[in-house]
Amino acid sequence: MTKDNLLYIKDIQNSLEWILNVYLLNVDYIDFVNDNKTQDAVIRQMEIIGEAMNRLSDDFLLEHGELPFREAISMRNFLIHEYNMVDIDELWKTIHNDLPTLSIIVNKILAKHTDDK
Repeated sequence: MTKDNLLYIKDIQNSLEWILNVYLLNVDYIDFVNDNKTQDAVIRQMEIIGEAMNRLSDDFLLEHGELPFREAISMRNFLIHEYNMVDIDELWKTIHNDLPTLSIIVNKILAKHTDDK
């Protein structure tokens, strides 16, 4: 893995950690809907995930077809450009339905490339 790809994957891992294990630790749906600061923090980390995915090399993305890079980049673009249309219910569903799996994928990639050294 190139140094740049490693940095981007670590950025994704870090953002996932912030979302899943800091910002949303012990936060339920009602708390999330009523807390604009937490929403903003989560949205920012989602933007970072999408931007980092966009910066991964084409070769890396081909090697790791399990990464949902198109979806992450699309989400980032929507959050940035359509900021006034973000549906908090859909964001909550994405967080809970997709991010835990993405975290597993990213951790496996990092473990594989750490073991390769």
